[in-house]
Amino acid sequence: MSRRIYLVTLTASIVFLAIRAILQPENFDFDELAHVHTVTDIMRIGGLPGPAAFPEIAHAGPGGSYAYHYSPPLPYLAAAATATLTGRTPETTDILVFMRIIAIISATLTLLVVGKAIRWLVTDNRQWEACTFATAGLTLMPGFHSAAASASPETLMFLAIAGLTAALIYANQDRWSRPSTLAVGLAAAAIVGTRHVGYPSLLLIPMTLLGSRLGVRGTVSQAAIVAAVALGANSWWMIRSFLMFDDPIGVIAHVEATRTSGHSLVARENQLWIKYSKSSFPEISLLSSTPWAWVQGSRMLLRITWIAPIALMGWIAIVVIPTTFQILQWTRIGKKHRPPHEFLLLGALAAPIVAFAIQASISARFGAFVSGRYEFANLLPLVIVTSGLLASQHLKNWHYFRSASLLFAGVVTIVYLAFILP
Repeated sequence: MSRRIYLVTLTASIVFLAIRAILQPENFDFDELAHVHTVTDIMRIGGLPGPAAFPEIAHAGPGGSYAYHYSPPLPYLAAAATATLTGRTPETTDILVFMRIIAIISATLTLLVVGKAIRWLVTDNRQWEACTFATAGLTLMPGFHSAAASASPETLMFLAIAGLTAALIYANQDRWSRPSTLAVGLAAAAIVGTRHVGYPSLLLIPMTLLGSRLGVRGTVSQAAIVAAVALGANSWWMIRSFLMFDDPIGVIAHVEATRTSGHSLVARENQLWIKYSKSSFPEISLLSSTPWAWVQGSRMLLRITWIAPIALMGWIAIVVIPTTFQILQWTRIGKKHRPPHEFLLLGALAAPIVAFAIQASISARFGAFVSGRYEFANLLPLVIVTSGLLASQHLKNWHYFRSASLLFAGVVTIVYLAFILP
């Protein structure tokens, strides 16, 4: 497969994302207007709200909707500043359109970064085939193109996580030189400052360092540099959050405020999750006595579902089988012949598992709405690493399976656009 086919696929993907953003109904994603209200509040105030504005400002949107003033403020500040500089007014419709444009640009950049990361993993002509597969596969996933059509910082998080994965591949190949270490630190800073639901992907950093063979001193020094860059760039708002909410990242403060305001009592599923929050081990009760895990798995692919078998099949086809295939392949060839990114794959496996555990804990302890898309973001590194590593090996069966996976993704997208989006 040639570079030209990849570029055609990339162009078609960008056009598709733009059309999706135009056609997607307003507030199709349940919290889209909450993100918009966060930006319009900042524009009207002229900055971040002070302590006196809480908790009312987090739940003072039109119709009693909430806002994300407890969350990391960087994407909202950037959107508000850019909107102000371009002459936009803090009106809901105006900012909604503006933020959807930002989402499309971020999704496009994410696809470009994914392609670059895979080309670093695959150095021969098969790199274009792997890039085409990953680009088409991600674009066709409703979890990706629905986010790209929504006014939220989610695609910025996609971009940051893809950037971290690419930076780690680069650092591995460059023996963790200072420029590559700085790149990892900046990507980590972007994740920390964008959305806390992307934090599980930070596990890629220690896992990759463990397999870097830098020695104890080298590993510790590189980890310290990355941590200093990531935390240093975000320290101002983390200190502000700690002083105002006793929560440096704002996640517990936001969930608590949502529960006390009554927003987490609306849906029938929230009542079900809350029911199990009083046991000694609420997470275990939640997973063993409710369909929470199935709901979570469904919503990773299809954004608005209760339990969708087609969604669960999708993750088995696109993520589970390729990853299992890669692990079995490494087991067969033995340790000496494994590629140098073994620990990166382990980190990519750990990130969604940790995301799953965190989501289960929040639902069990606070009755929070299940948002499987938060785990979807942490699956991006797994898609990148498996696509690249499998393409770098001569595996005939994987070639056939890849085509079948894309066909399945296409069918899922058609079903989504025809029956769910309307």
